[in-house]
Amino acid sequence: MSIPKSLALTTVLTACLLCAGCRAHGGVPHDHRSGNSPGPGAEVRREPSSLTPQRQTIEADRSLEPARRFSGEDIAVPAELTLEQAFLMALQANKEVAVTSVRVGQDEHRITRARGEFDPTIFAEAVRGRSELPEAGVPLGREESAVGAGVAGIRKRFLPGTEVELSATTDYERRLSGPSVLNPQYDTGARVSVEQDLLRGFGVGVNRTEIAVAQNDWRTSKERLRSSTIETLFEVERVYWDLYFARTDLQVREKQLERALTLVERARAYVDVGFAPPLDITRAESSAASQRVAIIQARNRVQTLRHQLLRLLGVSRPEDYTEELALTDEPSVIPFEQSLQQALRLAKEHRPELQQAHLSIESAELLEQFHANRRLPRLSLFGQYSLAGLDDGFRPSADQVSDGDHASWLVGLRFELPIPNRTARSDYQVARLESRALRLERDAVLERITREVADALTNLQAAAGRVDTSEEARRLAEQLLEAEEKSFSLGRSNSLDVLSAQAALATAERDEVRARADYATALANLLRAKGTLLGVKGVRME
Repeated sequence: MSIPKSLALTTVLTACLLCAGCRAHGGVPHDHRSGNSPGPGAEVRREPSSLTPQRQTIEADRSLEPARRFSGEDIAVPAELTLEQAFLMALQANKEVAVTSVRVGQDEHRITRARGEFDPTIFAEAVRGRSELPEAGVPLGREESAVGAGVAGIRKRFLPGTEVELSATTDYERRLSGPSVLNPQYDTGARVSVEQDLLRGFGVGVNRTEIAVAQNDWRTSKERLRSSTIETLFEVERVYWDLYFARTDLQVREKQLERALTLVERARAYVDVGFAPPLDITRAESSAASQRVAIIQARNRVQTLRHQLLRLLGVSRPEDYTEELALTDEPSVIPFEQSLQQALRLAKEHRPELQQAHLSIESAELLEQFHANRRLPRLSLFGQYSLAGLDDGFRPSADQVSDGDHASWLVGLRFELPIPNRTARSDYQVARLESRALRLERDAVLERITREVADALTNLQAAAGRVDTSEEARRLAEQLLEAEEKSFSLGRSNSLDVLSAQAALATAERDEVRARADYATALANLLRAKGTLLGVKGVRME
């Protein structure tokens, strides 16, 4: 599924493929030769992609080769899936992103509609008829006439509250009975009318309210699309690394089972020669049985996460998808340092929810000003200038108008005030309270974002610490197992000591991979909390 090409707003994923180190660092480029990473608090801006939406689709299809078509669905799942390919597929398949994109297009058209209130209006009317009127006399007479009329013109309202109308008229009458000085009679005219609101409805700001609110609604829809895209990418990356860990965990447990089975054989050999008690065999077999149970649970976990990822990629029936899904990216750890103040500053600038709150407050303030103006009386200054002509032919009558032989003008004031004007007063109070409520909601959003950023930064720092300690723990566990196996061979320890060392090494290996996967997820979560995930991952909004 692709986002409609008719929309002005599209989601584009940059074509460049990041190296493993850049991807693990959340997409921040670094010097591959020197190993230098960005300095503390660095935010790297990517060059925007030059791909059009149509070109993007072609490039995306190429990036997914070789791919397998599944169950007749138009979903291409690559044999080896990178994280960037998963991002692209998820954005193309996500229904919420597609719906939000449509909403953006709708709101853009609402801006045009609001501006249409100030479009010029052309009007015209023509009538023809017959008139029979009683005429005073003895006996009572009757006046018969053939009549007709036409009017055409244009009117337009301008942003300051000025309304201008230009019109031309002609009236035709031909007496069918009785005498007449002019028969037929053509009464033509041209008129310009101007009316200006002086209190209610006066000013560009008041009259642009609907346009400005529509523009804010459009920007809000774009922020919703950005928020939906951020959440989609974060969910994909989280599941991607969870599946990576689950598969590694399964491999570690299978390796631990092999170690336990090897120990069973060694214990049997030692028991046969009287070098070890039979209890060592029982201990090793018990450990092997426990690992078989753990392997079943680990496989179920892998299958569950695999289904989650496939659903995010657009595969509607992942349980029927039997092809292998290989994850090619690995979570690398690159130092990333940033203070809480720097992170909060970026979050205030980029978090979609906070931008939506600001736009809602801006619209509410505009509506508050608009309704405050509506409380004022209606006082209008109007003027009219007209030219007239009268003759027994249309052309002579029109010539009189063009010559300006008969001109007239008038100016005046019009005043209106509902008493006690409860509608306008109530609307203003509602708008004022709405502005206050939105400010409180904005403050609540800011507090929530502050907590999320602080928690995400703390989790990232903790994950970085776990990476360092887990590497050391795994190295020591390998040394311990090697020492225990030698000691067991010399008869200085029993199988329980070896089994404990095997379990410790397996735990250390899982903890090391878990720490790396958690670091990658924690980094993505921090970028999500700051609202900078799209820029770092190479996704831009047009």
